Amino acid sequence: MEILIILGARKNGNTYHTSFAMIQAMKKLGQVNAEFLFLRDYNLKFCLGCRTCFDEGESSCPRKDDVLSIVENIKRADGVIFASPVYISDVSGEMKTLIDRMAHLTHRPAFFEKCSFIITTAHSAGNKHARDTLGAATFAWGFHHVGSLGLKIPTVKGPPDLKKDHKQIKKAAKKLFTAIDRQQFRSPSLLSLAVFKVQQSANSDPTDRGTLDYAYWADSGFSNPKQKFFFDTNTNWMKKILASLMGRIILNFYS
Repeated sequence: MEILIILGARKNGNTYHTSFAMIQAMKKLGQVNAEFLFLRDYNLKFCLGCRTCFDEGESSCPRKDDVLSIVENIKRADGVIFASPVYISDVSGEMKTLIDRMAHLTHRPAFFEKCSFIITTAHSAGNKHARDTLGAATFAWGFHHVGSLGLKIPTVKGPPDLKKDHKQIKKAAKKLFTAIDRQQFRSPSLLSLAVFKVQQSANSDPTDRGTLDYAYWADSGFSNPKQKFFFDTNTNWMKKILASLMGRIILNFYS
């Protein structure tokens, strides 16, 4: 399996070593090819909020940098680990910039056949908030979210002592490896199914005909009312019915 680790850290510190340890644990479970993608090595410019990616397509974004190259790397992976140190109770600036620049994928999800995992490390507090930030983004992009690992590790020079965290890292490695190996994304959560129905309805409005979002959903066949998710799932009929009901409730609430 192909694993991509997107690291939002300026140095090879606690977050890097935790991610590396998780990959080493995964390799003990089976064939794993891993690639580290350091955001610090990429040209990523701040989002302008111009909505060009929504209205004209991501390739028309006026910020000509490396974001689409990163997206292509993600497409080649079976699973992606998003790893960030915690800065002021949230993800690093590099990671937040990537989240902002991939906004178009919240309208046109593309990673529904991939698994994601989140790693955050903090000297003291903030792990939960940072994991929530990444969790919301990866979910919106379509990932099958497997889990997260937030470790409290003192800031030190050189490699951290991860002995006390070994069991958690090993458990996280097994969780991601198993999810990819068994293609657990084919059994999406109830929330994922419900959100799909909401997006399906929102992107099937005839008044939006001619927009990129409408075309994406229509051309992919996702707009078909009989389509319960982005692909045929292993989900039972009761779960599908509950998801449709949840979707209607959400739509009524926001309409």
